Amino acid sequence: MKDFFIKIKNSFKHHWGEFVKEGKICFEEFKNPKTRKKQIPNIFTASRLFAPFFIIPSALLGNLPLTGMFVAAFALTDAADGYFARKYNATSEFGRKLDALTDKLFAASLLIPLMFTNPALLTIFTMEGVISGVNVYSQLSNNEPKTEYIGKIKTAALFSTIGLNYISLLINIPSLILNIMTYSTVTLQVLSAAKYLDVLSTKEHEKGLIESKESSHLIEEEPVDNSEKVNVIELGSISQTVNSNTDKVELTLEEKTRQLREIRDQLTYQQPDEEAKQKKIGNKN
Repeated sequence: MKDFFIKIKNSFKHHWGEFVKEGKICFEEFKNPKTRKKQIPNIFTASRLFAPFFIIPSALLGNLPLTGMFVAAFALTDAADGYFARKYNATSEFGRKLDALTDKLFAASLLIPLMFTNPALLTIFTMEGVISGVNVYSQLSNNEPKTEYIGKIKTAALFSTIGLNYISLLINIPSLILNIMTYSTVTLQVLSAAKYLDVLSTKEHEKGLIESKESSHLIEEEPVDNSEKVNVIELGSISQTVNSNTDKVELTLEEKTRQLREIRDQLTYQQPDEEAKQKKIGNKN
């Protein structure tokens, strides 16, 4: 377990370092007038990092009109970054990671105030945390998680449920409708989490098979190297090898593998010869 957490820690440091490095490159491109327009999508995306600082306080203070204005403004940035990314063909790995992060923060900033009036939304908040955890672990394991179709449906249901709960603060909406939307969203979240876990498990299994195949490759495949010739091989145990150029050498993995292969071949081809000799002796007698 300790090795697992050390692995995750080191992987996090590596990915965070890569993320910061990519961010610095984007900032340098923004300072350059020739490449500035390609960073417009990232500017709109990054603006959603400030959503919690505007939406949560105004919602907790009960200023719903102001909260609605903030929500609408930040929601427009989500549409704007996609539009300009397509227009300028400005997609990037940094932008993809930043967009995923800001979307989670935006959803959290909308859910937190609502949980005080509708505690059932705590389940939605928790499930979003679980899904985020699975995706983060997949990313740290170099599995490159991708959005599944069920995940897109889940996101649409999530924001629909959030929007309906905010509307219910202004007009009377039957609790039955709110509960149906809430638990439908939770169901989609569970299915989405299960799908991501299944994909993660499949990729981990495939990675294990590849590593196992690569490790056995050295044993199964005979090395092609005619420059070195083994002059002495002791069949009982391999204690020494005499190279054509040196008296004693430290055996490498490939040399050991080659010698084991030659021993096996000698045992295979020499045994029939011994049996043939025994038969000839028997015939003479």
